[in-house]
Amino acid sequence: MTDTYTKEIPLEEGEKYIETYSANGQVLQRDGYDADGVLTDKVVYVYDQEGKEVERLVYGSDFVKPRTRLVYFYDNEGRLIKSTEYGHEDQLVYTYLYEHDKQEGKINVKTLDKNGDPIKEALEYGI
Repeated sequence: MTDTYTKEIPLEEGEKYIETYSANGQVLQRDGYDADGVLTDKVVYVYDQEGKEVERLVYGSDFVKPRTRLVYFYDNEGRLIKSTEYGHEDQLVYTYLYEHDKQEGKINVKTLDKNGDPIKEALEYGI
């Protein structure tokens, strides 16, 4: 029995993604290819023991160092409460804070810049 399987997802103009999944259906890696079959981008997904995504690495054309790294944090109930985005040279770019309101069925998302100063606040529904 294999631990992973792949799926090809056709895009426009001959481009495609090839996604690699774990045996339980979590996407582990997504590779993007142009119409000539040349690898153009790669995303790697990392999960904790409970199956929650804890890190996402987005690679550019050099495929050596991630151009973006996203790290996810959860509360004891498994809800996303914070994510951080790192860019070039693993420098902090943004922090996102998530406040959950179960009664109203919404999430308040605050975006902070690299210095921790708020730059955006949005309300999302459907939790």
